Amino acid sequence: MVYMITRHGWCFLTCSVPIGIDDKEWIACQAVDMYRKGESRRRVVGESYEGIIRTEGKYQTLDALTGQRFDVDIETIRGRGKMAFLISEQTKLPGGYSRN
Repeated sequence: MVYMITRHGWCFLTCSVPIGIDDKEWIACQAVDMYRKGESRRRVVGESYEGIIRTEGKYQTLDALTGQRFDVDIETIRGRGKMAFLISEQTKLPGGYSRN
């Protein structure tokens, strides 16, 4: 018997950083990659910013979704700011979905 495991999820962002949407999406992708690889820290550098993404592996709830929290301290050409990501994964398993 073969079981197919499917991974999908959501990434939520709160941000007080004056950078473009493309940069925000790229940083979000970095946080998702960290989640998938089990990393706790990563440096991010762009044309107009640099910063550190970090996680303590803690989970947080946003309404009905729960996920791992990632925080970013970032320095831009317009000043400092913070970003936070909540990554909620739902894995399809035989008989249902995981609840992260």
